[in-house]
Amino acid sequence: MSEQQKKEKIKYISKGLNFRIVMKSSYTKEVNGKIIAMPGNSIQFKEGVYETDDPKEIKFLDNHGDCGGYFIKVKDKDLAKARNDKFKDLDTKTAELKAKEKELERREKALEEGEGLGKKEEKTDYSKMKIEELKEIAEARDIEVGEKADKEKIIEALEKSDLSNEKEEPAF
Repeated sequence: MSEQQKKEKIKYISKGLNFRIVMKSSYTKEVNGKIIAMPGNSIQFKEGVYETDDPKEIKFLDNHGDCGGYFIKVKDKDLAKARNDKFKDLDTKTAELKAKEKELERREKALEEGEGLGKKEEKTDYSKMKIEELKEIAEARDIEVGEKADKEKIIEALEKSDLSNEKEEPAF
């Protein structure tokens, strides 16, 4: 094996799919009265991944201020896990938005049916709901329930939230 084949390729992943880091900026230079463009050098991540075996690039990336923040160094076996972790925040935010949308739809439906307009709102029967629905409602109301919380504890927390909302005076 040649020395080039022995070099280990190092992989980095970034939060941005098309992240670019400038190693050396391009510039213009006057030579014998003529302006010449001097090329720079940059590192371009493709689909959030950059792979290199160039020792200069590896040293540059390892010592860069965004290493460990906006991009990280990973081993081949950790690449899939690291990519999944990168998008975990997005999945969590998406789930939170869906839960809030469901809660808003429920409230809109209640308003359309005349509830909340001088009539006393009927108590929600949480026992008929699935645990996933209960968790979504709790999440939309910013009520923390653990992953392993049972249905009764979630219902208790939601009913407590309902009682505290009934006691609040309307702002108008």
